[in-house]
Amino acid sequence: MIKGVFVHKSQKQGKNRVKRGKNMKGPDISLEISLKEYGIAWEIGEKETKFWYGITHNGESYIRFDWGILENNIDLRKEYDWADFDSVARFIGCPMDDGSEEYSIGVGFHSEDCWENLSLVRQVAALIDFYGYMNIFGESINKDVDFANVVGEE
Repeated sequence: MIKGVFVHKSQKQGKNRVKRGKNMKGPDISLEISLKEYGIAWEIGEKETKFWYGITHNGESYIRFDWGILENNIDLRKEYDWADFDSVARFIGCPMDDGSEEYSIGVGFHSEDCWENLSLVRQVAALIDFYGYMNIFGESINKDVDFANVVGEE
């Protein structure tokens, strides 16, 4: 567990848990596209956010998923103090502190305080895109699940 903030599904039980499939959203309006093409979706709870992320890609889409939970009040800069947030910001298209505007792929927000103005889910998605899910959530220790199980179509 990362400094007591990251909680994997096997490490926590209780009534404050985010329920699967309820209010799940992603970077695309279509949950299927969010999960299968972008490899990420999230469920924002009162105190924590559950992130579903793709762990197996078949060359066309993500087919297997796992999940992790972060508290909504997490300080990502403190928790992931090893991360180069300026590089991640540049990667998603944020203007740089030096006044330059080097754009790349990503969510495309362009403001003076770009990174700080992003929601937690957008910041985590950017970190996953840049560093990979294993560096953000650790190695998957549970059985991965398919799309139908993620969205509750079992």
